[in-house]
Amino acid sequence: MRARNVGAVLFVALMMLSGRASAADTVRYVLDWFPSGEETYAYVALKEGFFAEEGLDVKLSVARGSVDAITRVASGTADFTGASLGTLMAVAAQSNVPVKALMSIYSKPPDAIFTVKGSGIKSIKDLIGRSLVTGTFTSSNQLWPILAKMNGVDPAKVSLVKVDPNTIAPLLAAGKFDASINWISAAAGSGAVLKKAGKELVVLPWSEFGLKGYGFSLMASDEIIKERPDVVRRFVRAFYKAVLFNLKNPDQAAKDLGSIVAGIDVASAAGDVRSTIPLIKNEVSAEYGVGTFDPALVKTTWEWIAKTRGYPLDKLDPNTVINRSFFIANHG
Repeated sequence: MRARNVGAVLFVALMMLSGRASAADTVRYVLDWFPSGEETYAYVALKEGFFAEEGLDVKLSVARGSVDAITRVASGTADFTGASLGTLMAVAAQSNVPVKALMSIYSKPPDAIFTVKGSGIKSIKDLIGRSLVTGTFTSSNQLWPILAKMNGVDPAKVSLVKVDPNTIAPLLAAGKFDASINWISAAAGSGAVLKKAGKELVVLPWSEFGLKGYGFSLMASDEIIKERPDVVRRFVRAFYKAVLFNLKNPDQAAKDLGSIVAGIDVASAAGDVRSTIPLIKNEVSAEYGVGTFDPALVKTTWEWIAKTRGYPLDKLDPNTVINRSFFIANHG
């Protein structure tokens, strides 16, 4: 009996040790905005088991824009985020922010003008004397004056109004404004709102009017990079799988999102996922690969940001906000 009891105790002890050894590593990912088809990657990685395969228990939270998301990572309340590379550069130019970009997702800027068919707006110049609505906190607002001037438009000759982002599409549909500043990734949702009003969406990507550079990127805190590099490596690997999954399976990506987040319109979200594909898979990614950071394009990204802030170019070496080692380790 004693021998059996000892054996049982040893068995339980071994099981407990085994459980501890195989326990998933907990990390915190903060979205830069509310869940939608524009950013399904973390939800896909959860639902499809990519995080689980890498031994990760990922806790999600939501921020209010790229600055807020980056601030949370810098302050240690989150480990990872997806946010605008340009915003990270702008913050880094002001202070030594302890955050690094690990992997590019959008290799083209997502900024665009949305208008309706028949508005007569076919270029940036056509906005002169017209009304333009934009979200209060969008990073596009700082780029707008530079893009306008590059295209021969005095920003003062365009009536610009800032509102809650959720009201932009309804306002455009109601004819309260001639055009709006949006991200291409919101085209499906905005198009659906306009369609209900009997109108058709027209999208003018800023990349067709001179804007170039990286956009939405995966980032991590310097702390987790230093203290838990293997966790970072596994997180990057899982996130990359989710990005590729989105490219191949936009409908399922939207379903994955809807299965976790209540109230998601899956059909609309699937359209949003599709609208992000050209931002990820394009001539830039064809040359350098999805997920990579080309040093020259990183420099171009910074040049745009420096112009918007009035910074000298030597205020920041833009490649210092990037850590390529984890993506390279996974993908060569």
